[in-house]
Amino acid sequence: MFLPIRHPRLALFSVLFSTLLSGCNTRHLDSVSGPAAIRYQGNDRAKPAIAIAPVLPPREAPLSSGLTEEFTEHLRQYFLKRRNLRLATAESEEFVARTELIEHDIVPKKPTRSLFDMLTPSRELVMTMRIRVFDLRRKAPLLILQEIVRQSYLVPESARLEESDPDRWRKVSFAVTPIGLAHARFAKVVAKRIEEYVLSAKHS
Repeated sequence: MFLPIRHPRLALFSVLFSTLLSGCNTRHLDSVSGPAAIRYQGNDRAKPAIAIAPVLPPREAPLSSGLTEEFTEHLRQYFLKRRNLRLATAESEEFVARTELIEHDIVPKKPTRSLFDMLTPSRELVMTMRIRVFDLRRKAPLLILQEIVRQSYLVPESARLEESDPDRWRKVSFAVTPIGLAHARFAKVVAKRIEEYVLSAKHS
């Protein structure tokens, strides 16, 4: 039910005031939506913008392109999900991370007297990554991190590194294998090291 309006001027003022308010609200929403909305944290500090260069294979023994693409995707997905950093565009790079997978091999596990080890023979997947992070906010890029990360993970005796399909890492069936899970864990370790140094440099 609508009440009759007895004062036309008052009605006109109400309409104009409502329009003004809605215009202000629209401008406010536009100011925090779109690309600009993801550039700031809750306290309005700009998120560090980091570029992840494709992971390089070892120079001495080149690996398949599928393997380096897999690690590159792991690193980028990690930073896509972080709230305190963001992946940079070509125009907004503040930091760049360059990595090189210098070791990826399955080796015999060191023998132990553990009954579990004797009943479940396994080997170790050893991976080593060289990390270099540059700060691009200066006239000349500044190297803020140069580190080699080495990790090993238990894999079944039957695990093999031979790849019949270079794109197998894109399949869910590979992601849940011991090697696929080890790759994801190792990439997370590398990504965390990059994140620590970028945040430290950004807020220092």
